[in-house]
Amino acid sequence: LSTLISPTSGTAFVNGYNILTDPAKVRASLGVSLGDERSFYYRLSGYQNLEFFGTLQNIPRQQLKTRIMFLLERMDLTEAKDIKFMKYSAGMKRKLNICRALLADPPIYFFDEPTAALDPQCSREIRETILDLKQEGKTVLLTTQNMREADELCDRIAIINKGKLIVLSSAEELKRKFRTYTIKLSLPDGAMLPLDAVRNETFVERTTLQDGQCTIITTDKVKLLDMLFTRVEGFSNIVKDIKISEPSLEDIFLEYVKESRK
Repeated sequence: LSTLISPTSGTAFVNGYNILTDPAKVRASLGVSLGDERSFYYRLSGYQNLEFFGTLQNIPRQQLKTRIMFLLERMDLTEAKDIKFMKYSAGMKRKLNICRALLADPPIYFFDEPTAALDPQCSREIRETILDLKQEGKTVLLTTQNMREADELCDRIAIINKGKLIVLSSAEELKRKFRTYTIKLSLPDGAMLPLDAVRNETFVERTTLQDGQCTIITTDKVKLLDMLFTRVEGFSNIVKDIKISEPSLEDIFLEYVKESRK
């Protein structure tokens, strides 16, 4: 899609331009940040690197200077702008990489695992930048193995397994398909909870009792809790604590991968 390599077959359009017949226009529409990028010049400072790559993109000199300072401030790199790239930490290198992708202010961005192996603070700064781009009306194509990150940042999510697209949908629609809840009930030592009243209901998928904890998998948490309180004698006196959780995007990803193997 970025025209760095030719497709094995077929074609694609980016910002309305054919990647085979209009590669220059495609590249002008894109800002690309690769996770393991090694094309920066180690003996140049962060500022000098951005200046060099901005000049290659024919950004006017004064406009480029203003843009570089804006991006360095945005990514909290202003104080490091005159430090040689070779002395940057992994997080600083990744943030400078993103600065370079943003230089020409294109309408579309490709980010390849932008927060992989970074500390929490740096990861948050990068996620906030991506959210800012969304607010500005930019299109962002993000690849990540961090499902929480995908859930936080993405409007639509594509799950790919072994090079094959399994599903493309919104996070909410993905969760709706696997809409089950896990309800965990903590019991006093030796206490028993009679679950016959709810075990055979269609919205109850599984019940287990182990080590003083009763676990119920259900598709309707409201109806289940209502039945527990009304049908199970002494329920409110027996149960010490109730915890309710729904499947994470990571759980859903694993389910889709499991289904694709059948």
